Amino acid sequence: MDLSLIKQKLASSQSKGQKKTYEKIDYTKIFWKPKPGKYQIRILPSKFDKSNPFREVYLHYGFSKGPILSLENWNEKDPISEFSKNLHKSSDKEDWQLASKISPKLRYFVPVLVRGEEDKGARLWEFGKLIYEQLLGIASDEDYGDYTDVTDGRDFTVEAVEDTIAGRKGVKCNIRVKPKVSPISEDANLVKKVLEEQPDILGINKKYSFEELKDLLTKWLNPEEDNDEPIASASSEEEHGGDDFLEEIKKPVEKVIEKDKASSFKEQRWLPFSPTMRDALSIPGVPLGHVFVVRGGSDTGKTTLLIEVATTAQKMGILPVFIITEMKWDFAHAQKMGFQCKAIPDEGTGEIINYDGFFLYVDRGSLNTIEDVSGFIADTLNEQKEGKLPFDLLFLWDSVGSIPCEMSVTQGKNNPMWNAGAMATQFGNFINQQFPLSRKEKYPYTNTLFVINKTGVQPALTPMSQPRMTNKGGNSMYWDATIVTTFGNVTNSGTSKISVQHK
Repeated sequence: MDLSLIKQKLASSQSKGQKKTYEKIDYTKIFWKPKPGKYQIRILPSKFDKSNPFREVYLHYGFSKGPILSLENWNEKDPISEFSKNLHKSSDKEDWQLASKISPKLRYFVPVLVRGEEDKGARLWEFGKLIYEQLLGIASDEDYGDYTDVTDGRDFTVEAVEDTIAGRKGVKCNIRVKPKVSPISEDANLVKKVLEEQPDILGINKKYSFEELKDLLTKWLNPEEDNDEPIASASSEEEHGGDDFLEEIKKPVEKVIEKDKASSFKEQRWLPFSPTMRDALSIPGVPLGHVFVVRGGSDTGKTTLLIEVATTAQKMGILPVFIITEMKWDFAHAQKMGFQCKAIPDEGTGEIINYDGFFLYVDRGSLNTIEDVSGFIADTLNEQKEGKLPFDLLFLWDSVGSIPCEMSVTQGKNNPMWNAGAMATQFGNFINQQFPLSRKEKYPYTNTLFVINKTGVQPALTPMSQPRMTNKGGNSMYWDATIVTTFGNVTNSGTSKISVQHK
């Protein structure tokens, strides 16, 4: 008998029943988490991507004591994300709430050097979308340029204050860029160190496997079950065919799948274009139950198309709902194009004071912010559900980019980043999803959103390149639209024809 081999087997067997010990990590050397106070920092060029210092990272919260890296960060299939997507296909409000709760959250990380704490080297600063968009906006401002430049960059002042965020006490950061350019440091050794020795956010925490994440999800959905017993089998992802993990998750998943099978889509219908517009765009019309975006420069025919679509909707018994925030609307012009509306004159003077007919109309008289517009659409959809508006609805908004968000109004600054954030929150995360949902068989009505999106021009990046068109109000409408039509000025004025993007 080989006693040394027996001792090895015994030690191995005993170790299996013991908890593993890990080297304790000092996260204060990896992350910079500002406490209330004022700081001066320098955002550093990323060691991992010379062209972009920001790292977008998807994290799962609530499944363990700390956040878990989503497999989407490696472009791999993630069972929690897949389950969230299945929940979003349901028309049940509770399923949507659950989907929002478990979907991976996007966080942003950037390497920074904190002035006065240079001995700690480069650390990662984590923040959300608001600060991220503020930093992007500063970077795109030609008055500031590349604030990460090694020799001619800029520091930032970060003021951290205690605040209540989403019902919890936390720290809110306000940032200001320094007006003067400066080097990272006069110390060449320090510069070399902070550029070469940077933490890798994807290498710090454990990368969970598909099976491990699946087990965490199942245990989270079924907390009453005995956690000492394995919930999912130990077979490999290949044996499950990758997508079959849903079959192993019990009642919550089965509930969602059965609901989705019982709720098929209606046959696709269209609001047809006139022959001239159909020939120009090469599409039959506006697909009902979708978000349809028209963008482009001034006087390129966007409002003309809106009136044509509204006129066709009337003929089909679809109620047009006008949301006019650019205040260039003219009912008389719409009448000339065939839109049915009746002028209401003042009894004393005979002056036309209003119009009436088969439509709804609101403008800047009652809608002053992006939040007002989203609230109006939500209220109108609720009235439809209550039976007060027994029609299919066609919302026509002219135009995105013409109205600020509530924060811009209260602060007295028309901040593009705040406006884009409000559009993403109010429309990208909720309102825009209601239109494709209305295509489900269980919905008695089909609702459509037709949007005119104002555009801007981004300066050419190089002397040889052309200016690019940008979407005012951010890209929420652009990404959520089924079809985007661009009228003129596709790249630069007068050189490009109308284009259509089938998304």
